[in-house]
Amino acid sequence: MDRRRLIVAGLAAAAATPSAAKTVVNARALSGDRFRAGGADYQLADILAPSPHHLHRDAQPFYIQARNILADLIDERPLRIANAGAPNRWGEHPVQARLEGDERAIQERLVEAGAARVAPASEDHGLIDRLLAAEGAARDQKRGLWRLDAYSVVDAAAADRAVGAYHLIEGSVLRAALAKNRFYLNFGDDYRSDFTASAPSRLYRRWAKQGFDLAALSEARVRIRGFVERINGASIALAHRQQIEIVSSSGGARL
Repeated sequence: MDRRRLIVAGLAAAAATPSAAKTVVNARALSGDRFRAGGADYQLADILAPSPHHLHRDAQPFYIQARNILADLIDERPLRIANAGAPNRWGEHPVQARLEGDERAIQERLVEAGAARVAPASEDHGLIDRLLAAEGAARDQKRGLWRLDAYSVVDAAAADRAVGAYHLIEGSVLRAALAKNRFYLNFGDDYRSDFTASAPSRLYRRWAKQGFDLAALSEARVRIRGFVERINGASIALAHRQQIEIVSSSGGARL
């Protein structure tokens, strides 16, 4: 299983109220979204950089460049970090982080540079909104990893080619409906082969109470991000409402 997929899943499952911030020094970048300091390994919350380990193959494209961008940011500079969830299966601690004396999160700087994509996991929705805006600008200007076809936004009609990795999938929702214990967004006539995104019914109800009703997405054009699996056709399991961006709406949908 893709190591990055498990990190994302772990962050989504383990989201917690951030603890008081602390300072760490002598941090060393392990990748574009991971670093080591004081004998502990940390994962920057809400982003996903190219991985050095991808389905037991070589590192993903732009891994070295992304790691170097983080290294240049944190080199010999103290960091203020706050817990953003429970450690993942590798003992990496998800954190929100910023350079001491800097008001902006390190994640914002990395996404702005095109060193990472947004992978919503924490409850810091304001930060995630800023990350999505920074990612959109980096994508439009083809900065960093956005210059590479490997990270381009995939049309929902071609989502099969995205199976097995984290991707952004864009298309128009044909049907939005609750079936048994899950809510489904279907992007084609045949759910057995077309792209689908789905969320547990408990999340559907929670998000609706918060003002984001998946049922209102029928006919909307949306961009969905997440690890793409093959369940019937290509599929993304939704665990965070900011995995969905509305590109154009049929009327009632809003974030």
